[in-house]
Amino acid sequence: MILPGTQVAKSATATNAIVIVYTVPSGKTLYLNSCSLNFLASAATVFYLGVRDTADVDQYYIITLTGAVATADTGHSMTFPIPLEIPAGWDIFVRSTTASGTAYGFIHGFEM
Repeated sequence: MILPGTQVAKSATATNAIVIVYTVPSGKTLYLNSCSLNFLASAATVFYLGVRDTADVDQYYIITLTGAVATADTGHSMTFPIPLEIPAGWDIFVRSTTASGTAYGFIHGFEM
């Protein structure tokens, strides 16, 4: 589905950190069409692509993956037939829970 508005395509990488992929600007709503989360791990690590509110509180996880010892690059992607609405000021983030794993997050959508 193509929506009017400004196209948003962003990515971010996280190792033992939370990294913001995108913050929805004031007065806008992001309509998230698709996303992906890939990772490379050398030890047990949990990876997230999620959404948090203006107080930096996690609201939900779009994708959660778990890597085991020496997990080769793997991942998951999603396309939403009805876009997810993410309000102004909220963040989409990627998180890796240890220094032994790196997460690669990507989002695509439109903001209006």
